[in-house]
Amino acid sequence: MPFYLSVSGSTILSDSSRLSELFAWGCSAIEIGSFSDEQAYSYVLRECRKRHMRLAIHSPFYKDGNRYGLLQGEGSAWTELERDLSIAQRDELAYVLIHFPYFSSPVQRGSVAAIRKAAHQIVLLSQKYQIPVLIEPKLGPGCDHSLLRLLHALPLADLEAWGLAFCIDVGDLYIASKLSDMPYLDLVSHLAPLTHAVHLHDVAVTEEGYIWTPITGSDSVPIAETLTLLRPEKWDIYLVLEHTPHLMESTQQVQQGINWLRSQQNLA
Repeated sequence: MPFYLSVSGSTILSDSSRLSELFAWGCSAIEIGSFSDEQAYSYVLRECRKRHMRLAIHSPFYKDGNRYGLLQGEGSAWTELERDLSIAQRDELAYVLIHFPYFSSPVQRGSVAAIRKAAHQIVLLSQKYQIPVLIEPKLGPGCDHSLLRLLHALPLADLEAWGLAFCIDVGDLYIASKLSDMPYLDLVSHLAPLTHAVHLHDVAVTEEGYIWTPITGSDSVPIAETLTLLRPEKWDIYLVLEHTPHLMESTQQVQQGINWLRSQQNLA
């Protein structure tokens, strides 16, 4: 199975006036959500079809959507997920990605049972609409890493039993490793057998907090080692450029990272 080079809407903060920039890198896929309106989505869908690119949705579909509520008992998050899956089925999109599991406070006794129950609901929706759902586990508020510690402690068979593929964000795992005794590559290798997409970027530490920056090949996050742990023989894997524009130096910097990535892997 191939690696697909993809670019995230985060690189332009899903700005409707900059959508054309997503097509400048020669990628074979786009992952985007938080659209300002339906017109913005229609433009991206049309341009992807014209270029024979795969398109995936990072839920929520619109900027004012519920990004974190699936485990909080918030019905709007479930309603929006079903809407997004319906659109994805209609337009034959590659997958829908959600932030899951995510807790707004440190994980508590019973968290695993809550995750299993919600995961089962997600699987049923995925089957109903026949669209893959990728789950991206996230740090909690204040970079709380208790959820990632919980996932790291669960046997792989337990994670596999959820019936869902993972997207790993290298920045979240890298930060978790720096704030704990969990080695970064151990976190990656534990989830790698179930990983279908990877959000790639470096991590800069600023007074404002952590900022995702373009990969260059000489990154703080060990990107090359991350790639070796993935399992492309199992399924297609999306390598998603997910830096934000805040500390992007130039288009040449991004192109350098793409060239380096292509030197590491055969990319579709």
